Amino acid sequence: MEHKLILCQTIKDTIDNANPNALSAWATKGYSSPADLLIKIKDRLNLYNSKLNISDIEVRSTVEVYGSSCNYLGLIESVEDKPQIKAYVFFTQPVVGSRSAFFEQQFFPVISSVIENGISSNEYHLTNRPVYIVNINTDNMTPSMALSVYSGKVVGFHIIDMMDNDVNSILLSVGYDTNKQSITEFDKLITNISVSRPKANNFFDLDCASKRITYKDQKFRDKSGALKTTLTNEPYWFMLRSLAALYLVDKEGYSFDVSSLTVLSSNKSLGAFVKYVKKIGG
Repeated sequence: MEHKLILCQTIKDTIDNANPNALSAWATKGYSSPADLLIKIKDRLNLYNSKLNISDIEVRSTVEVYGSSCNYLGLIESVEDKPQIKAYVFFTQPVVGSRSAFFEQQFFPVISSVIENGISSNEYHLTNRPVYIVNINTDNMTPSMALSVYSGKVVGFHIIDMMDNDVNSILLSVGYDTNKQSITEFDKLITNISVSRPKANNFFDLDCASKRITYKDQKFRDKSGALKTTLTNEPYWFMLRSLAALYLVDKEGYSFDVSSLTVLSSNKSLGAFVKYVKKIGG
């Protein structure tokens, strides 16, 4: 069956209007123009999964999933009278210049809606359709950015890196071997690349003796220690690493504690996260 790649207009505009530095970086990878980059993204998706059989690219003014949209959302749809969504596709920005803005804050408003929609289903997958993340970012990939990519892989996202970054080598340079997954090493990795002083894992605590992971609310507190009354991007930065930790500890037979987040579950993203953890944890 043939499929087509659907782009929202903002993705097309972002790529078409990329700054000279991004255009130059793309050129070094063999993408001679923004149009050529899009064609080669289609080709790379087909190479990654031949069943996608994407034959065309279509641009729409808006793309929405379960009432949510973002500037970097695309879809893979079947080509038929009544098209069906086969996968969600997210694009990184050509340039971000900020580790925290790599992709979490752009994607997770939509992914949270997808998670929420599936809570009542009998499936335990994070999303009801495959998620492809197409990296077109031209910044030098830092360990923090590499951790985001790796975390995405852990939770099952398909990474199409048009810049061919060696995530495994980047993380190995800070002491984490992606071929030897474990929650204790993941905990050390998060701590090692932390920008806080002293370095700390502000996402979760591990009790290895009793095999229990306790999620923390530290990222949602202000300098006085009080819970923030308004949350902006904090839940999105929290979710990806925390979901990756969930998948790692689930393989190792840990139990879960999200009690500190319950009071924050009125937030759409944190609410979806808490519900999903409880679903997985029984």
